[in-house]
Amino acid sequence: MCNAKFEEKELTTRIDHRSYERQGIEQVPTVHEGPAVRQMEERGILTDKGDLNRMIRRLNNLRKSIAAALKELSALLQDIKEALSAPPEPSLAEVILNYYDNKTPLHGDFTDESAISKT
Repeated sequence: MCNAKFEEKELTTRIDHRSYERQGIEQVPTVHEGPAVRQMEERGILTDKGDLNRMIRRLNNLRKSIAAALKELSALLQDIKEALSAPPEPSLAEVILNYYDNKTPLHGDFTDESAISKT
């Protein structure tokens, strides 16, 4: 009934009676406080249930932060793996050696062994 009204008003919010675990949500549920505890908390009186729920909220926030950090680290590791798997760029010495190894001797170039042996 509520979900039908949400859909009618084009809202994405839905009510689900299933537990977080059955919904696939990795979160610790808070404890129902009830009206008496809510009134006491609103007046500034700390209660056991209120303390427990504050601790659960901190735990859920910490869990969310850790999950985000792990996701970021995983992406960073993937980038590092890709960078390491790519062929390395040649050094200046390798470029110079390759240039001279592939150079074809020109007319009477002193590197040409036949020109050296004729003299």
